[in-house]
Amino acid sequence: MRETISAVLVVKNEEHQIERVLKTLDWVDEIVVVDDQSTDRTREIAGRYTPKILPFHLSNSLAEGSEGRGMGEKAATSDWILQMDADEEVTEKFKQECLKVLATISQDYDGFKFYRKNFFLEHPMKWGGWSSLIFRMHRRGKVTYHEKLHLGMQVQGKIGHIDAEINHYPFCSVAQFVERHNRYSTVVAEEDMKNKYGLVSLKKVKYNLTIRPIKIFWKIYIKKKGYRDGMVGLIFSVLFSFQHFLEWAKYWEKYKDQLPPK
Repeated sequence: MRETISAVLVVKNEEHQIERVLKTLDWVDEIVVVDDQSTDRTREIAGRYTPKILPFHLSNSLAEGSEGRGMGEKAATSDWILQMDADEEVTEKFKQECLKVLATISQDYDGFKFYRKNFFLEHPMKWGGWSSLIFRMHRRGKVTYHEKLHLGMQVQGKIGHIDAEINHYPFCSVAQFVERHNRYSTVVAEEDMKNKYGLVSLKKVKYNLTIRPIKIFWKIYIKKKGYRDGMVGLIFSVLFSFQHFLEWAKYWEKYKDQLPPK
């Protein structure tokens, strides 16, 4: 007999993609959807898969990955929590490996990491170093959530590894990448960077507007062979470098009158 697991999703206006992930969660014991004031058909679609849809209002722009997740966990009833996003999906291999873990070794751990395979413009990104090992599965009541732009969790206990991956489709168009990072970069520049760096010198700002983006592009496109993903790899490498530039440009714009020259 295996331990039970609940999937928790925090969503907002995801009618265009939420059904993809919900279809791949038919094996979990419970799905909890925390809805941040969606104005489209997100709640209607989610209702086909679970009765547990919780209304939610984000109170802090840096709490996107914490407040809603904590609410979802409190409403869940299973032994384990699997944190998912609307732009992800569970693969068949992950499903089987996860069920195996829950039936055999889950009692020895308080959390599990696994890989996430990223897609850009519907293209699987095999190069460029974008594949990531993420911590998204934990025993209920064993984590604390941090106020970060993206989900931040700290587990109290031993972390294992699931030898399988989920799929991630964060950007289906260049416009979506630009729109999202235009929004995210404002939050990062005005809140996260100020807390992390304080008021840095103009010299450091100039470095991060000029040299650093070039180094990021070189690392992704050349060193980690992003060029092997063809035109998609080139576009992604440029956009990812531009994301860094945009954050620092907005940081300068916000605090330019307070920055020391050296």
